[in-house]
Amino acid sequence: LLVYSNGCKDSSATNVAVKSSPFINFPPLNNLCQEANAFQINGVTETTGISGSGVFTGNGVSATGFFNPLLAGSGTHFIRYTFTADDGCDNYGEQPITVFATPVVNVGDDKVIIEGSTIKLNASVTGNIKTLQWVPSTYLDNTTIQNPNATPKADILYKLHVITTDNCTADDSVFIKVLAKIGIPNAFSPNKDGINEKWVLDGLASFPTSKLVVYNRYGQVVFTSTGYIAPWDGTYKNNPLPVGTYYYILYLNDGYRKEPITGWVAILR
Repeated sequence: LLVYSNGCKDSSATNVAVKSSPFINFPPLNNLCQEANAFQINGVTETTGISGSGVFTGNGVSATGFFNPLLAGSGTHFIRYTFTADDGCDNYGEQPITVFATPVVNVGDDKVIIEGSTIKLNASVTGNIKTLQWVPSTYLDNTTIQNPNATPKADILYKLHVITTDNCTADDSVFIKVLAKIGIPNAFSPNKDGINEKWVLDGLASFPTSKLVVYNRYGQVVFTSTGYIAPWDGTYKNNPLPVGTYYYILYLNDGYRKEPITGWVAILR
């Protein structure tokens, strides 16, 4: 240090303490999909051995380095690790991480159909889709298109699995309830010739709580059955009913079909 006074000069020495600056080693981060599990960022170190502490900052990361891709959202984010030495000096390291968007898949609400019916699976899919696959393939006309037709013969759960061009995945499922088809003839002939003697309703035995009521044209109940124990033989109080048209109301009571099935049946001789 030089000091000037009245044109003369003198010198004196001053000690200056130079503190070491931290040096951060922050290895590269792997890119990942938004649906991937959250993870702890490891391997970030201060390499000079200075005592102190560090914190992480950035989208989707906690101060301790726990990174959540769902919280961060899709896009490229910069994760910074700032180390502050005990003597107050600090430094940081930084790395980018890219979060690829998870596709959005919606196959709609569960369905109810009558046995033998065909239904289109109306799926909505967004994202850069590379492949899609329905499983199982049973009763589907195509397993690799967005909206296949299904003709299931029994209850079934379908799952749609999609993969994006970034290899991100998503699934959604739809359950199809298949109701037994009721075969209801509109005529029978209880004339004791052994052919078509009773009014047989195919499939009704699958509905143990069903109720069938048959009326004559005057609105009088001539037959009733709960659980379909036996088909109607065309009698009322053990007496044969006359030829004519009769009307029925069928309550399936299956929890799905709210409205009863109604119609008519003719007794022939």
